[in-house]
Amino acid sequence: MTPTTLVILLAVLAFVLVHVSGARLVFLGGTPRSVWLSAAGGVPQPDGERRSLCVFWIHLAAFAHYNVLIGYLLLHREENELRGLVVYAIAMSLHFIVNDQGLRQQHGSTYHLYGRLVLAAAPVAGLLLGLATNVSPLLLSALFAFLAGGIILNVLKEELPEDRQSRFSAFALGAILFAAVLLLTA
Repeated sequence: MTPTTLVILLAVLAFVLVHVSGARLVFLGGTPRSVWLSAAGGVPQPDGERRSLCVFWIHLAAFAHYNVLIGYLLLHREENELRGLVVYAIAMSLHFIVNDQGLRQQHGSTYHLYGRLVLAAAPVAGLLLGLATNVSPLLLSALFAFLAGGIILNVLKEELPEDRQSRFSAFALGAILFAAVLLLTA
C-alpha cells in the first residue's frame, strides 16, 4: 500500500467519523458559538423552530452530493503530491465538523437518526465513484471551483449570522493558521 493510498483511506475514515460521532463533540454546541467551531470555520435558527421534513431531505440531498464530490476529489486532484492530499483531508475534516454541527442544530434528532449516516456514507461513495470514473481536466477544474464556492457559502452561512454569536477572532485565527499551513506546504 502506497503512502498516498493510506492517506486517502485515513481521510475517508476521518470524514466518516466526523459525521458518525459528531454528537459527541458537545463542547462545539451552544451559543455563543464555540471558539473551536469558529476556528474550524476559518478553513441556527432558534431552538424552538425545527425545519420541516421536506426541507431536511432537500438539505440532506444537497450535502450528500457535496460530500460525494469531496470523496471523489480525494482521488482526482490537480496536484498529486502527498502534502496537498494531507492538507485537503484536514481542511475537509474541519469543514465537515462545521457542517455537521450546523445540520445537527437545524434538524435535531432527525439529522442524528438519518442524516449523519447518509453524510458519513457519501464520501465513501465519492471515493468509489472516483475509482470507477475519470473526468476531463476541464471538468475537474470546474468541480474544484464548485467545491470552493460551496465551502465559502457554508462558512459564511455558519459563521456570519448574529444569532450564532460566532467568535470572529477565532475564525480569523483559524483562517490565518490554515493560510500559513498552505504557504508552508506550497
